[in-house]
Amino acid sequence: MLLISLSERCSVYQLLSPKIIVENIIVLASPYITTQSKLDSVVLKQAYCDYLQNIQPYCPLIRNDQLFYADAETEFLFQNYFSDPEIDMTEVYQHIDINKVMYPDPNTRCDVLNRAFSRMEQQDSTFGSLFRLVMNTIFCTVSKHIGGTSVNPKYLGVMCAHHDMHSEETVVPELLIHEFTHHTVLLDEHRYGHYKSYQALSDPDTHIDSYDRGMHFKFPLNRIMHSMLVAVEVIKLRDNYIGHLPCINQHANTEVLIARDKEYIKTIEKNRRIQMLFTERGYYLYETVKAFYNNDA
Repeated sequence: MLLISLSERCSVYQLLSPKIIVENIIVLASPYITTQSKLDSVVLKQAYCDYLQNIQPYCPLIRNDQLFYADAETEFLFQNYFSDPEIDMTEVYQHIDINKVMYPDPNTRCDVLNRAFSRMEQQDSTFGSLFRLVMNTIFCTVSKHIGGTSVNPKYLGVMCAHHDMHSEETVVPELLIHEFTHHTVLLDEHRYGHYKSYQALSDPDTHIDSYDRGMHFKFPLNRIMHSMLVAVEVIKLRDNYIGHLPCINQHANTEVLIARDKEYIKTIEKNRRIQMLFTERGYYLYETVKAFYNNDA
């Protein structure tokens, strides 16, 4: 038996249940599962790491037991993590003073993340087990990289906490849920495929306006979908654990998150070309987000 609970109970993750997350990993890692009679968490983690090693052999530290890092050597190992030609960071650097940040010391940043995870693990052991299964490395930059906390889809299992991480410690769990959601959605995408043509996602006519921290972007549908799914998980985390009171936060307040997702939905509903990009699975997740806002927000 797996040591991870496969219950469907309400938790901090809403759109992909623990059962679905684990099933996705079992399917993806199945070629590397050496024994079917004893599929426990240890065997599954090993097979999952084998899967990651196969699809991203350039990614370091896949098999290390240590989860949190804050040193120049680790950042150097992940130097290619920061290359993302799809996003022009010029405006971001113009808006953020890299010398005025909340956690300039990487070890302090790392401790804040570690304590946040420990609190979440104590509140929800299933989430703790799932997080340890999906995630392999959380590293804090020593250099002044800008980007907040982030995920690179080419580095599954890796989370980076950039120099400009900007959240009071009480709401840092939102950052962990944010990145965890990206990874579990990516794993679901690896299993099913959420879009009929990934090349078609680059068509500017299907890009969607997005605004964050006063900056304007035009993102492809896959990035918008990730943003919508993350927003739902953050809102539900606030419902169940953190609350909705305003504070210094990487994320916008709940009203802004809701309004932004509803605007995305309105844009998608008006554009048949965007809708046609979805596979059946991708459209199902989109409809799930729509239902959340129709029912709960």
